[in-house]
Amino acid sequence: MLPFQWNALRTGDRVLVHDDHAAHLDPLAGLVMIVEARRTGGNDVAIRVEPSGRVVRPRRHAVHLPSFGGDPACWRCDMAAGPVGVGVTARGVEPIGVGPGGPSPHGLHTP
Repeated sequence: MLPFQWNALRTGDRVLVHDDHAAHLDPLAGLVMIVEARRTGGNDVAIRVEPSGRVVRPRRHAVHLPSFGGDPACWRCDMAAGPVGVGVTARGVEPIGVGPGGPSPHGLHTP
């Protein structure tokens, strides 16, 4: 996550978090619980990770905003996704551009 995105997080925001203590690389869904603003450097953020309910204070590079296909600048998402054409979501690895009606012309997954 970029510094301006990190400092813009607010309590109640939904995010995806890579848990440094987990063996898998998949991001977990989370909810921002605490934001402590700081004058210098980045804010201190606490996130409740679903489904365990644990509260973690991750580094900003381990957090993403939810989006289609994951964050292309994240090596963890790239590793979890595997081959090209697969995206990472909070539910796991899903093919991009394939929905109930077939491939999407825009490359977005339609559940």
